[in-house]
Amino acid sequence: MKHFPLYLALLFLAFNTKGQSNDPHVENQFLINVLWPGVAYEFGVSKTISIRLDAATSLGIIAFDDSSFDLYPRFDAQLRNYYNFERRITKGKSVSGNSGNFYGINAYYTSDVALLGNDFEPDIGNIIAFGPADFETFYIGATYGLQRTYTSGFNWGLQFGIGVISVDLDRSDSGGGVTATDDFSVYPNFRVTIGWVVGRKR
Repeated sequence: MKHFPLYLALLFLAFNTKGQSNDPHVENQFLINVLWPGVAYEFGVSKTISIRLDAATSLGIIAFDDSSFDLYPRFDAQLRNYYNFERRITKGKSVSGNSGNFYGINAYYTSDVALLGNDFEPDIGNIIAFGPADFETFYIGATYGLQRTYTSGFNWGLQFGIGVISVDLDRSDSGGGVTATDDFSVYPNFRVTIGWVVGRKR
């Protein structure tokens, strides 16, 4: 019995350590995007809430007489609330690398200066399928999504939502300069990301 306090202390330490290892919380991580070339940084502001900042690209495609595609700079800011960490743990699933489902707010800005390709005139088909091109856009809205990170560092994400978008078009042609500003309009947002978390290999 003289060793009982020691056994009790070891048992308490074991349970306490287990509880800490299963305590879900948002992790800070730096990501490289492959599908939309760029980088991202996600950091926690509470146990389940994070802010993710992306510097990536947005694709524009046109398929008429002069088919082409362009890549435009895109900057995203997201406030994410991961709501199912506890449930994933109880099912034996990992929440490492912020693997979970979330809802929140997404805002992005797309430049009108092409990084690759030639700037082309916007048309309604491109706007619906790929997002505005050849003009500046600002979007903000609600979003829902999921993210999964694996031990190799491979990361993918999917999100969709709806919000409002503002479009500013400024171009010059033979008839002189043309400037058009579109007030905020309802606009859907859909985004798939694929990449790697830097430094993760567990």
